[in-house]
Amino acid sequence: MRSILIDSYIRATVRVDLGISRQALRMMSDHIDRVLSQNAERFTDPEAFEKALGGFLEFTQRMIMNAEQRGSDTLDEADFFAARGRCGIIWWCE
Repeated sequence: MRSILIDSYIRATVRVDLGISRQALRMMSDHIDRVLSQNAERFTDPEAFEKALGGFLEFTQRMIMNAEQRGSDTLDEADFFAARGRCGIIWWCE
C-alpha cells in the first residue's frame, strides 16, 4: 500500500506540473508510514483500503490547491501543514 500511496502523490503533482520539495516528500513519506503502522489491521479490509486511498488523494489535492493558491510551483512543508490544518479526513488528519 505504501508504494501505491507514494506513487499516487507523485503522479498527482506531475499532472499539475508541480514539483515536490525534499522536505515535503520526507514529511509525506513519514506520515504514510505512521498511518499505515497505526492502522495495519484495518487496511487489510478492501473497503477500508479504498476509503484510506480516497482520503489520501483528497489530502494530496488539498496540498496541491494550497501550493497553487500561494503561486508556488513546488509542494513544500507549508502545503503539508495547511492540508492537515483544514482536514477532517479519517486517518490522514489525526
